[in-house]
Amino acid sequence: MSNIKEVCAELNFNGVVAPAVFENGTESTEWFQTWENSTRTKIVIHADVLAYIQANKSATNLGYKTETKTPKGGGPTYTQHAIIKYTESKNTVNLLG
Repeated sequence: MSNIKEVCAELNFNGVVAPAVFENGTESTEWFQTWENSTRTKIVIHADVLAYIQANKSATNLGYKTETKTPKGGGPTYTQHAIIKYTESKNTVNLLG
């Protein structure tokens, strides 16, 4: 797990996102994103995680999930990184004992 500065450094990302825009031209209120055309890379973050980061700048329970995606209409694949917040489980199991 990392803080937001470490996540951004790992993704080579400047931390600036805008509302995601859907195919019909409307803006999302739940998802924010940035796109790097030269590397075909999209970084997305849900509004809840964004609000959490803004309220907890030093939070260290952040990370990202990486997927290879194909556009709905076809075309070249791209890499999507979703910035996520880890939550500790209340139900843990000791695998060693």
